[in-house]
Amino acid sequence: MYKLIQHPLFWLFFAGFCAGAVIALLTVRPESRADPRKFRARRPAKIYLLLTGAVACLTIGLFASAPGGIPLRFLSSPFAGVLSGGLGLRFKKAAGIPLLALGIAAAAAGTAALSGWNVADPRAAAASVIVLSLDESGASLSVSADGADAHKRDQIVRVPAAGLRVKTEFLVFPPPYLVFRAIPLYRFVAILASDGEHPLETAGPSAWEQKLLALPGVRIETVETELPNPRLFSLYALTIDPQGAVLVSEKPDYRARAGVQ
Repeated sequence: MYKLIQHPLFWLFFAGFCAGAVIALLTVRPESRADPRKFRARRPAKIYLLLTGAVACLTIGLFASAPGGIPLRFLSSPFAGVLSGGLGLRFKKAAGIPLLALGIAAAAAGTAALSGWNVADPRAAAASVIVLSLDESGASLSVSADGADAHKRDQIVRVPAAGLRVKTEFLVFPPPYLVFRAIPLYRFVAILASDGEHPLETAGPSAWEQKLLALPGVRIETVETELPNPRLFSLYALTIDPQGAVLVSEKPDYRARAGVQ
């Protein structure tokens, strides 16, 4: 949940929601209210506050975006917010209460289903791997990877030194799920070596995740990322780009600080 709040889609949705609420207020006839005079007097202040909220959320969304700005595919989020705010507040009894109940139920189920997944942040390393020891018998790796609680989990893995790769799973949504398609959801699951797979300590699939995978088109894709030329005290940083690719880079300064050439 913490990383979701950091994602620009979260703020873009609420910017759209505030804009939709402004549209709803502008389309209400004062004569339909119990006290038309009070409604006319208060409407400008409400519109001002909502517009201020929309600008504030949009600004936070811009700051939370990657340096290249907000991708076009993210525009589905504010559009959904405009519909939710406009319809929900304009037709409170017909649409507002059902939308609120549906939103709460969807948020609870979605939180449970996505509890084992991380939201990609291309500005920060999602995982790091340090080669602590390296000899003919194999290598000891210190793996620090994002957990679902937004904290790094450090693990020591002993593996053969040949064919080192990191196995990453991505949760993929089909085109109808516009908002979710815009957010790369991932988890690191294993270190792969010449002798097979060495699982990392991650939360297993929950019952709600199984229900999510039963939806049409929702699936898990696996990506294997090679750790090139492992040497003693090599430090690899893994990042997830906005398109969902796993990028690996070696930090040579770490070997220099360790006194290794």
